[in-house]
Amino acid sequence: MGRTAKPNHLKLINGSAKHNPDRHRDDHLIPEPKKLDVGNPPKHFNPELKKVWRELKKIIPDGVAGDSDRVSFEMLCLVIYRIRTSDDFVASHFQQYIALASRFGLTPSDRQKVKIPEPKKKSGFDNV
Repeated sequence: MGRTAKPNHLKLINGSAKHNPDRHRDDHLIPEPKKLDVGNPPKHFNPELKKVWRELKKIIPDGVAGDSDRVSFEMLCLVIYRIRTSDDFVASHFQQYIALASRFGLTPSDRQKVKIPEPKKKSGFDNV
């Protein structure tokens, strides 16, 4: 299995888009989340799962998860809940956790790959 593709905003931040512009000429066609927030927990979650959702939402780096990532975020919450509430260690749950946590920058090595852009400075022409 190949390496996971890096999100476009990270390509722009780390300079690979500038270094190889031909590789990124169609990047503008890739959809972006409408909101960079996963929102509130799903209504079908029990109180314990809602607690996991809120806990994870607080620790995910800003700008990483958006509204289009809700289903993946839900799966991450379910896996963590299963790990915490199970009496037995299930290796497949741990593998699922690592796979999902890395997507959200929740492991030390994956967090190093997440770079948050600095806010743009306003110019006098912004309100024109």
